[in-house]
Amino acid sequence: MKKLICLLFLCFTGLASAANWAVLGHNDNSNDYYDKDSVQRESDGTSMIWLMSDFFKAGNYEGKTYRSVMFQIKYICPRRAYTFTNVIYYSGKQGAGKPLSTLSPSEKWGAVPPDTLVDWGYRAACN
Repeated sequence: MKKLICLLFLCFTGLASAANWAVLGHNDNSNDYYDKDSVQRESDGTSMIWLMSDFFKAGNYEGKTYRSVMFQIKYICPRRAYTFTNVIYYSGKQGAGKPLSTLSPSEKWGAVPPDTLVDWGYRAACN
């Protein structure tokens, strides 16, 4: 319940506008960013970061049109492992507009795939 309340608070207090976004990279579908101020490195080798994909064309999730998605990712840096802790779809570009859907994915861990948004986030969060 605490997690949900905290997430709702972040959604409605302008998380995207208050962030210190820096370019991570781009691909055929989006420009990708990370929030420099969101990086949290822990002594146990884990790190968390907020990433954002700003799409060139609108997408559709659960019947709702979105233009950007924000991801909070947790990494186990020494193992190059990651899991998504929060995913928020926004109607506007760069996290603007109405938050459309919020997911709290399971804590399933995966290996960081090379040269992807997850890898770019790993480099920003763990190096």
